[in-house]
Amino acid sequence: MLLKRGLKSGIVVVVCTLIMIACSNKNETSNKIVSTKMKNGDFMLYVKTPKEVKGGKKFNLEGKIKYFGTEETYLLHSSKDIEFLITDKYGRNIEENIYYTGTGKDSKIKNGDTLTEKESFSIKKKGSYKITAMTRFFESNSGKLKDKKYVEMKIENIKLIVK
Repeated sequence: MLLKRGLKSGIVVVVCTLIMIACSNKNETSNKIVSTKMKNGDFMLYVKTPKEVKGGKKFNLEGKIKYFGTEETYLLHSSKDIEFLITDKYGRNIEENIYYTGTGKDSKIKNGDTLTEKESFSIKKKGSYKITAMTRFFESNSGKLKDKKYVEMKIENIKLIVK
């Protein structure tokens, strides 16, 4: 009886440990920066955001798209590689002009190449906010739309505190 109870407790501890390890791979947090990543096919989206900022002071959001494919390819996308959106506790955008326009930008990439986007923001009002980072593009081996493949990656609900 004691052996069965001990075995059950051991299984629960192992399962909980494995769940904690699996969940910890997505977000890495230091004292001031949160790093988050998401994979879609041959692409990985990495985002670095501050955990806390001072009201009225500029801060940066940084995102990177890394390509892991074996073939050289093209990304056909809008004017920004990565779009950032910050919303308040009511889900309202803090920036009036949130739509990025422009088409026809293409980037030829090979294995290991990285596209980087940095954007500065300043929020005056103290409170809790959520950051979304998103990238959308067509991947094309020829650089033409005829063989395009749509790729989208979106990381949501990254917490930001303005003090």
